[in-house]
Amino acid sequence: MLYEKLFTLEQQNLQQHAASKIQANQTQVFQAIEQEFGRTLSPIELETIEQWFSEDHYSPNLVMLALREAVLSQAYSLKYIDRVLLSWERQNIRTAADVQRMKAKQRQFGVQKKLKNYSQSQNKPKIPLKKWSSTDQNLTQRKDD
Repeated sequence: MLYEKLFTLEQQNLQQHAASKIQANQTQVFQAIEQEFGRTLSPIELETIEQWFSEDHYSPNLVMLALREAVLSQAYSLKYIDRVLLSWERQNIRTAADVQRMKAKQRQFGVQKKLKNYSQSQNKPKIPLKKWSSTDQNLTQRKDD
């Protein structure tokens, strides 16, 4: 009986600690967005971000990565961040590690595409260019003759 109470108390402490840590991370997200946007957020924007955490269950790390994507694209709006998060959700990307894997695939695909385009340009047949100016001179000389 005493062990059960101690176990329950320890579980409650762990849950409270985890909740306070999540709350601190969420606060950091709000501050980071305000800092990147260079302004305070409106009440509607604050509510939108809160919905990302409470209803959509996005992690603070994932929201921070979406913010980074928006800043790199110079799109300073919550709508852009929301579209990034929705896109990742459709692709089943839920963690920072998933985002890193997706980015690595995109980079690899880009490198392969560049190599393919380069190799195709190297395999094209060389077409000789004709010097039209020299033939024009020959034609004018023949007319004079």
